[in-house]
Amino acid sequence: MENPNNQSGQQTSVHVSVVTTAPVVATTIKRSRPAALTRTTATVTTVLMMLVGLLSFSNLAILTGAAAKQAPTKEEATAHFPSNLYLKQLVAGDDIALVTPKSSSAERNIFSLAVQMKNFVYLVGDRETGEAVVIDGCWDVDGIERVAKADGMKVERFIATHYHWDHIGGPIKGRGMNVPGVKEWFGLGYKVSMPKWELEAAAHNVGMPAEGIDAIDEGTVISVGGFDLAFLHTPGHSPGSMVIQIKQQQTQQGVQGASVALVTGDTVFPGSCGRLDLPESEPLKMWDSLQKVASLDPQLPIFPGHGYSGWGSTVAHEKESGLLRPVSNHAFNRMMGISGEL
Repeated sequence: MENPNNQSGQQTSVHVSVVTTAPVVATTIKRSRPAALTRTTATVTTVLMMLVGLLSFSNLAILTGAAAKQAPTKEEATAHFPSNLYLKQLVAGDDIALVTPKSSSAERNIFSLAVQMKNFVYLVGDRETGEAVVIDGCWDVDGIERVAKADGMKVERFIATHYHWDHIGGPIKGRGMNVPGVKEWFGLGYKVSMPKWELEAAAHNVGMPAEGIDAIDEGTVISVGGFDLAFLHTPGHSPGSMVIQIKQQQTQQGVQGASVALVTGDTVFPGSCGRLDLPESEPLKMWDSLQKVASLDPQLPIFPGHGYSGWGSTVAHEKESGLLRPVSNHAFNRMMGISGEL
């Protein structure tokens, strides 16, 4: 997601691959950063960005040379899950961010934007121990806690896939909103973890001490019950973007447990990847990041950061019909309108 806090009036012409966090289309655009936006204009802008991204989805088969194929259903992709794995995909407007007669005006505005942004929030844990973590748990901290408690789970830690405001919360200049997220989890006494490359900036943006955040690096492992969350650094959309690989822990015989799922943040979407035209994006690194994901078990389900293109996908499906398809770095950059060298 683009950081709306950048209020520079400078107009720039850039080669980019996407116009939204949703599906990509290779093009060259002029990106204007208005000096100020009213709430209404900002909301309309967000909706228009989403619509353009969704309309561009039909162009993906042309860009990749692939015929569109039906993605597996969530039930099909998760049929192999161990019985004790708790993995809940929360949808704003359905599971959290629910407007009630008691909702304040500020909450109504935040919840409305949450529905439009189609962010996914994830609860991951072990049903046997009741331990859980929340991934990208912003918008409705109280609502997320209520869902976990209703399922008999206890949240122990907040984890972010990257530091954009729609994943960690914070103020949105020009919209008069302050999205609850990591700062609120920290204030409630929970542990919080962020990619090390974005930790300082994240702390500054939300107004909390950086010392209170645990740094996540390539290869970091966070345990929750009988599962390990292993972190893969996948820069491109943002400098610190992470993909989280959920694995069963080693057995008593010392045999490494199987990987069961991926939470990909804004690195991989069904048929696309995250925006690469943001000021802090690193488009030349996205190809390497996609190759890293493509090298994983083809049967792993992909749970993305937004629901623009459905619930998610699998590594196998994206290698066949999405941006995990085999393609050279040069061809990928040409297709995406990326120029320059690392």
